Amino acid sequence: MLRKIILIVLNIGFILILNSCCTKELCLGFDHLNEIQLSNFTADEIDSMAFEIFPGNSNFTNRIDSFFISAYTADSEKTNPVMFTPELLSATNDYKITILKSGLVYSLTGFETQKESCNNCVWGNDYYTVLKKYYVNGTEKHADYNTLIIDK
Repeated sequence: MLRKIILIVLNIGFILILNSCCTKELCLGFDHLNEIQLSNFTADEIDSMAFEIFPGNSNFTNRIDSFFISAYTADSEKTNPVMFTPELLSATNDYKITILKSGLVYSLTGFETQKESCNNCVWGNDYYTVLKKYYVNGTEKHADYNTLIIDK
């Protein structure tokens, strides 16, 4: 009887040790992205923009939806503005952003994603989608940490 109790306690201890090696971090990927960083824009330029969503590879026809939005800055120097999209971004869509003050148009296309593991555990892994590259007005951009950046 004592031997069974010792085996049960050892098994529980072993399971707890294995489970403690598993870090349960939040793995947010491209599927959770709803922001675009704007680089080299002034605050008055980005106070009014049109954001349009199109099916991917549709040559910007058959618009799915459109919104008027503004970008925001998080610091007092009003640098590093961020535009929060009204919906989560999808790799299967294309996007067009028009800066209304200047008339500049930016197209976001060709999102390339990859599944990567997260929370590697004895009992299995979690997976999330990582943005690898995308195109702004036809120019290839490589994404760092699921960040979309539009340069003026």
